[in-house]
Amino acid sequence: MPEFASKGYQGIWQPGMRLSGQKGIAIILKRRFTVDLASGRCVPDEVTPGVALMAEYEDEDNPAESGIEQPGELTLEKPKVDVLVKATAYAPGGVPTPEFEVGLRIAGVLDRRLRVIGPRVARWVPPKKWLTDKEKAKGERQEYPPPEFSDPLPIEKLPLRYQYAYGGKAKLVLEAEFVEQAEEHQEEAKKKEARRERKKEIEKELKAEEEKKAAEAKAAAEQEGKSGVDAIPDEVARDKAAEAFSGGHTKAVDAETLERLAKEVPEEELVAVSAYRLGRDLPDRPVEAAPADTVAGEAAEVVAEAAGAAAEKVVGELDGFFSGRERTAAIDISQLEAEGRDEFREALDERARREARVLADGEGTLRSRATEHGDIVLTDEAWVDEHRGKGPAKAAKKEESEFPEMPYPANPGGRGYCVSPLKDGVDGVPLPMIEDPARPLRPEAFVVDLTEFDLTKLPATPGFAAYPPGWFPRAGLAGTMPWDLDAAEAAKLKALEEYDPEDPDDQQAIELIRSQMVPVMQPGFYNEAHPDLQVERIRGDEEVMLLNLTPDGTLYFRLPGQHPKAELDMGAGRKPVGLRLDTLTLDVTEADQPTVEILWRGWHALKDFAELDNRPYIKVIVDDVDQETWLEAQREDEVKAPRSEGTVAIKAIEDEELEPAVLGEEAAVRYREEVSKRRVANEDELGAAKDESGTVIFALDDERQLSGDEWDEEIRADKEAFIEEARRRHEESQSDKEKALRKKARELADAEFGIEREEEGGESGGKGGKGGNKK
Repeated sequence: MPEFASKGYQGIWQPGMRLSGQKGIAIILKRRFTVDLASGRCVPDEVTPGVALMAEYEDEDNPAESGIEQPGELTLEKPKVDVLVKATAYAPGGVPTPEFEVGLRIAGVLDRRLRVIGPRVARWVPPKKWLTDKEKAKGERQEYPPPEFSDPLPIEKLPLRYQYAYGGKAKLVLEAEFVEQAEEHQEEAKKKEARRERKKEIEKELKAEEEKKAAEAKAAAEQEGKSGVDAIPDEVARDKAAEAFSGGHTKAVDAETLERLAKEVPEEELVAVSAYRLGRDLPDRPVEAAPADTVAGEAAEVVAEAAGAAAEKVVGELDGFFSGRERTAAIDISQLEAEGRDEFREALDERARREARVLADGEGTLRSRATEHGDIVLTDEAWVDEHRGKGPAKAAKKEESEFPEMPYPANPGGRGYCVSPLKDGVDGVPLPMIEDPARPLRPEAFVVDLTEFDLTKLPATPGFAAYPPGWFPRAGLAGTMPWDLDAAEAAKLKALEEYDPEDPDDQQAIELIRSQMVPVMQPGFYNEAHPDLQVERIRGDEEVMLLNLTPDGTLYFRLPGQHPKAELDMGAGRKPVGLRLDTLTLDVTEADQPTVEILWRGWHALKDFAELDNRPYIKVIVDDVDQETWLEAQREDEVKAPRSEGTVAIKAIEDEELEPAVLGEEAAVRYREEVSKRRVANEDELGAAKDESGTVIFALDDERQLSGDEWDEEIRADKEAFIEEARRRHEESQSDKEKALRKKARELADAEFGIEREEEGGESGGKGGKGGNKK
């Protein structure tokens, strides 16, 4: 993602793949303009910020509930044009008032208004008649009147942030009889989850037992006719022996040789010899070595089991002989003099003393020490106690509610969301201070009925700022990339494998997973603006009016009508890149110096990303064009590639047509034709045609063809059928084993939890019928 600056524009280019699967290079250019309050014109700013690589949130510590301060700008495509506004609402004339409107108007493009309201809260209203226990027992539901909204207090100004719009977290307050039912359901759910986890543990234990039995049976079958290391019955010991006896570390003789040596050579002449006989007799030192006590100890244990008492004596002498840390490389059967043994011992002891001076601490850091004086402590650790816990100060945590809370999916950081008609759920809830005048919050709609709650129909919470990607309805456009759909479906099937189709407690989860459709990423997800501020097109020279977003009340200005022209040079000449204005940001947070940021996005298609590897360089050349030239270029691009609903106009690709791959019989025919041409062309002058290896090539026409492939088609078909049948039987066998194992795990888990199942799969008796315990 190389960044660049040219002609006052800040830019970046990056390779990527669009949702259509088309590969290419996205070119993004950005320019900031300052609004001249006197003339109402936009003039280029001296400083333009770089393209934002990632989103910046208003509250970085809690992005899930926070609005976006600056959206990321590295998107490859946007189907619509985003209009973003960073502003503060001001009461008309600077006089505090309970409510007023703010507005944004772009001539011929959009006209949006918001209603700003002073602080207010909801007041719970008790029902005129309370139901008796008998009436509740008959199934009657208590009716609650709508709450009352307090009168808004006067307000002078308010930042246009989503934290003041509708949303927030609702308290889940239940009536007493429903609390008892909810607790019972929770206990039952906990028990089912505990049983399910225990069942999974039992399944693992049963599988481990089956695998162990299979391994033992296989090992027993393989023991016949084996000797030496392979004859060691214990698998762990056998692995250790194989490692100890490998050529890279320790060389050893087998059991038969040791027995023969024990008989032919006196025991006192069997001497273990160091591999480091001062470099005179034996191989050079290995690159890596392990402690001798570890290697010799393991070798002693394994060889003693394999070779008997004679080998145990030899390896025991190895253990007592070496005090260094190197591996044993061989057993020297030759006789050595006593003074030679002392020479080796002294050399190895000296090496051990040198190596002991370098010791790794607990974290793997090497530190030098003098073994004669113990460890050297360079500093104490008092500073740790002195500075422990003195990190940066953190904001005080919000006081937790005594009731569970449910966040509003379209704005979890807002205010006014309520799902319970009880007093604790309604009374004192702060109401939204920013509303859509066409959809104000009414008392009769204040309490949300969760039984009719539909995520797909949630409206976007009102505002002018960038809309966070995790909030609905934008979040509903997110999904799996089209090229990852197969992997997503495979993951879905993998998730189903975690559940037992024969287990009644797993049925609900299985049905839920099966009913879920894998969502596919939609282009509209990449638009950052509020849905009401996404438009089809902006020319770039329209008049703009802002109402009550500055202290003066109304601000008029015209967009600059200045655009970039881009060309891409990849070492083979310049190619024009069509640019489209797709993001307009109006920033009036500093009322005395409003700014306008415009972002253009272009696309250069590639056949494959490998094209980038063969380019000597990639440069983007930028120049300015006026409004008329810009509009003419836009019209030409739309003629070449008409833009449909929800898609971006893309310049037509004028690449040469690639010949499709030739396969099967057509490939064989072409090969025969090519060989025949070569034979005819070269036979007269050079004799018979030959391939690159010098082999004579025959013209494979029908008259000279020696044999075809038809003779073995039946054999191949029988073989494939046999393999397929074997595979099917194996899968059925594994499935039957899996079912039997899961059945046994279910039965053991049910027994541990005191659950008795009916033959149909339900539970006999018990509270709650099926799914309860038998009493």
